[in-house]
Amino acid sequence: FPVTIPAHHAVSRAGVEREAWVVGWGAQMWLFKLLFTPVNESFRARFLQIREEKGEEEALRSFSMLFISVTLCSVVLIGLISCFASSFLNFIAPGYAGVAAEQPVRLMTVALLPVLLLSEWTYLVTALLNCYRHFYLPELLGLLTIVLNLLLLYFAGPQLGIQAFVVANYAGLFLLFLLSLS
Repeated sequence: FPVTIPAHHAVSRAGVEREAWVVGWGAQMWLFKLLFTPVNESFRARFLQIREEKGEEEALRSFSMLFISVTLCSVVLIGLISCFASSFLNFIAPGYAGVAAEQPVRLMTVALLPVLLLSEWTYLVTALLNCYRHFYLPELLGLLTIVLNLLLLYFAGPQLGIQAFVVANYAGLFLLFLLSLS
């Protein structure tokens, strides 16, 4: 995953913004997979096992504890990475140190980190819905949020530029999470 670019690398504003989006999104996805893949792979089976062996109340209590633990770990991680954003950027994309693109890439990376938390919340709620045999609801809600993302990109893109991706991403994930809760 490390990205290296030549020291003489000169890009346009649009090129820097595009690179910032790619590195920021990649960092968030990399962290998401690193931290939550083991939890996500076993959550549904474990929830169903607890529900079968210990009952509904205990299974929901376990879900609540997992949700709180994921939230706390994510908030601490987001805070640490935000405080040490330059070091984190040097770790994931060492070629950006000292070049003109460093600041926009660092800002985009930090701006996209909370997506980590929203993504995991949405995943856990979707997995919980699947445990109750609500398979199609999360898929339909996901489709709705994709349409919202596309509309936001179309209408906000000319005014916001690359930041429209950030706005659309947050809006879509937040809406998906809220709709999944209802």
